Amino acid sequence: MVPRLLIAAAAGCAFAEVYGYWLHILLHSNRIEFLSRDHMLHHLVIYGPRQPLVRPGPYLSSTKGRLGLGAIGLEWLVPVVLAILACLALLRACGAAWPTAAAFVGASLAWSSVFFNYVHDATHIKGIWLEQAPLLRSWFATTRRLHILHHTVLDDEGHMAANFGISFALCDRLFGTFLAAARPFNESGLRAALRRYSYIF
Repeated sequence: MVPRLLIAAAAGCAFAEVYGYWLHILLHSNRIEFLSRDHMLHHLVIYGPRQPLVRPGPYLSSTKGRLGLGAIGLEWLVPVVLAILACLALLRACGAAWPTAAAFVGASLAWSSVFFNYVHDATHIKGIWLEQAPLLRSWFATTRRLHILHHTVLDDEGHMAANFGISFALCDRLFGTFLAAARPFNESGLRAALRRYSYIF
């Protein structure tokens, strides 16, 4: 039973990383307008490309004045809840016992909470403990640098176009969205984004 639970937990972590990556791309695509609109509050209003992206704490949440769970907005919560329900249904339909399904879902939620929520917020906070942690500071410096590029590299249509993984770049490398170094700032791309989402300001 224990190996099965460990395998389920590892699969849950892998699922969370891949699903979070593709969900993040969806949030930038404007395919589901209300999801992208809410995410753009973070990208264009609070931590916009021309604003300081790393500031003294606390983290400035884009959920202020709207529904969310802490600093997690509905643009993340709704797809995550739907995915959890779908995973539970699929696991049970495939004959997985409740403990196995719980290990998968619990590990997925824990992974997301740490690597998509906490670490993401930390990348925007100057002086956060991760900057000085001996075993983590090099990884965190790289994570922050790649996330800053995510905020500042826009395509001509005004979409953030790179580095959708929050804490790890594996999916970006696999699916061709990895960017290691800054490009000249795309002013026309920023103008396109501001026009598209002008109603959120």
